[in-house]
Amino acid sequence: MIALKNRRQRSGRDLDAGRLLTKIDVPIFCGAAVNYAQWLEAVEEIRRTGTLIKGAKGQPMINPYVRVAREAHLAWQRALIEFGMSASSRTRVKVTKKKDPFEAFLSRAPAPGDDDSPDPVMN
Repeated sequence: MIALKNRRQRSGRDLDAGRLLTKIDVPIFCGAAVNYAQWLEAVEEIRRTGTLIKGAKGQPMINPYVRVAREAHLAWQRALIEFGMSASSRTRVKVTKKKDPFEAFLSRAPAPGDDDSPDPVMN
């Protein structure tokens, strides 16, 4: 599950950088990670055993992991949409960048008396 851990860390950093992840969102984000892990496991099992398997009486049937993979993927997608991580939902997300305190200091408007113009009262 190294892939899951790496994906969760990468996505978490991206969401945090965009100020889209708060403490309140952690349960949904963790749920999305669990859905992703379930999807990965189901897909791996489908690769190993195939989409069709033999039923109890030898008849071909759809591998139950196909349903697990589909449901986990849909749940994962719903969570991603909540965080603006799909192409269509990204258009509705407003990202505010964290302002660098030094840049904020440099871009501030000059305070009265900070400019180089002569003081009208002193003339």
